[in-house]
Amino acid sequence: MALSLTPEARRRWAWRLAVALVVGYATWLRLVILVERYGPFDHPRWLVTLSRVVEAPKPVLAPASWVWAKVDPPYVGGDPINYLKFARELPSFYQATVREPMFLEVIRVFFTLTDNQDVAISFASLTFSVLCVLGTYLLGSVAISRPVGLAAALALAIEQEFAAWAPDGWRDETFATFVILTAWALLRLRANRTWQNALLTGVVCAAATLTRITSISFVVPGLMWVAWPRERSAWRAPVKYAGGAALVAAVLVAPYLINCYVKTGDPFFAINYGTKFYLAAEGQFPDRPPGVAGYAAAKFRAHPIGETDTAVRGLVEFPFVTKFRGFYGWLPSLGPVLRWLSAFGLLIWIWQPRGRLLLLILLTSLAPYMITWTLRGGGEWRFTMHAYPFYLLAAFAAVAWLVAGVRSLIASRQSTLAAWRAQHVGAKGLATAALVAIGCLANFWAPYFVAREGLLAGEPTSVAAGENDGVFFGAGWTGLVHSGTVTSRFANAQPATLRVPFPERRAYHLVLRMDAVPDANGSPQRVRLFIDNRPAGVFDLAWNEERVGALTLDLSASDVSPGRARLDFIADRVAPLGQAEASFPDLPASAPVAFRLWYVRLTPQ
Repeated sequence: MALSLTPEARRRWAWRLAVALVVGYATWLRLVILVERYGPFDHPRWLVTLSRVVEAPKPVLAPASWVWAKVDPPYVGGDPINYLKFARELPSFYQATVREPMFLEVIRVFFTLTDNQDVAISFASLTFSVLCVLGTYLLGSVAISRPVGLAAALALAIEQEFAAWAPDGWRDETFATFVILTAWALLRLRANRTWQNALLTGVVCAAATLTRITSISFVVPGLMWVAWPRERSAWRAPVKYAGGAALVAAVLVAPYLINCYVKTGDPFFAINYGTKFYLAAEGQFPDRPPGVAGYAAAKFRAHPIGETDTAVRGLVEFPFVTKFRGFYGWLPSLGPVLRWLSAFGLLIWIWQPRGRLLLLILLTSLAPYMITWTLRGGGEWRFTMHAYPFYLLAAFAAVAWLVAGVRSLIASRQSTLAAWRAQHVGAKGLATAALVAIGCLANFWAPYFVAREGLLAGEPTSVAAGENDGVFFGAGWTGLVHSGTVTSRFANAQPATLRVPFPERRAYHLVLRMDAVPDANGSPQRVRLFIDNRPAGVFDLAWNEERVGALTLDLSASDVSPGRARLDFIADRVAPLGQAEASFPDLPASAPVAFRLWYVRLTPQ
């Protein structure tokens, strides 16, 4: 008897098959990376067999350029070695440790499957990397549509940088998975208030918190969003079910917090312990480090403008610009296209109720890292890994929005325009444009006011060539030029103008890191400096391929006019770069250049 399926059932099974293929590919790719980086394995038998099987189809299923260097010896530094230690010593799930128990317990499960080998930690992180792909589909299908969820999941499955972290034994994949699942559960609870969904939401929120206690930063706002009534008169139901989810999460998390309090005197020991690493990165080693709240409050009190700028960039800019780099092996243009689409999609979400929840979870989940990303070790890619699924969902949501708009316009232009007017698209577009304009203006001027604040505090401050230097570098400069670890600009006209803050009338010591452009004759380059149209100094620049030159200038209080000072550099020659003895690939040989400037460091005296 032939099996007969309805059209709806066939579509349902087709989607399940598509999701299974995406998740299956994500699993295979991560297992290949595991075997190449941490293999070969000699036991247990299933692991030896798995190693042989997964590598066979690699020439067909992965780009030829994807070769993974062996890690030898593995797990010798950083958190993974400590995770292994804590997992082996953990007497019970809720034992008070500096590392939350969820990831440790998963490692313990894989210990039993791998004969207690260290590779268990790789399987733990790899498993959650795959689950994050599945979670991306689930979230996309609930928040936007199944095609968007599937496309974002596929992009995450094949993205090289995300996949490369999978077997390295960090808990960031676990955290990313539970961030995504928390957003998914909250959307389900908001759309369908049942005790089953409340229980699911509470369990997922607890799992996130027991992976990182900092998950409170997005769990609490997310539950408040669910509790907020759609209509003011009907507030009991949303508050009841959100409260139920919160109660479930609290009951599951409380034993760990209580044990930490009993053992250390601090229920949030796992969070507050990290401040000593932040302070060490800043060169501070206090006997009694403050907690996270005290650490953050002290930084904002000392430099409110600077820390606000750091926080905003840590929430909006830094996590975003470091993504979309792992598609080059598939299609070089795919990453840049997805980046622009993602930016557009994030703006669209502002005007969509579900999109606003996604933005809320995205920003609040990044909040714990918003002021530490500039510190040594604080800006690692993995710390903002959990933002990647949101960015990819936004990118494909933008594609779906554009396709739907084009289809509607083709079907009936008049009705589409009427529908757009009815939805106040024009007003939303103007509001979005205003937000973008305000953001661009703030982004342009923020570095200037940050530098000014530092000088007012009597601290040395650098005005450097970089991605956000437009407020400093005026006319007469090339684009950014990269040479080793130095990012600079070349003067290419007379004068080359730089704007710097002198917030008050006082003496300043200036260090100018700049180089001549060497010519065939080796003759020095002379540069005259004018500050606010007054002669300030004459410098003879030399070329040293080992390091950028350093020139000094002392200004007395009488030489300084408070405000935004104009520094004009006038060189005695401008010649094509091709005549120089050094090459800079960022510039063509025909580009006219005089000298290059790395930064100017100002020290109040």
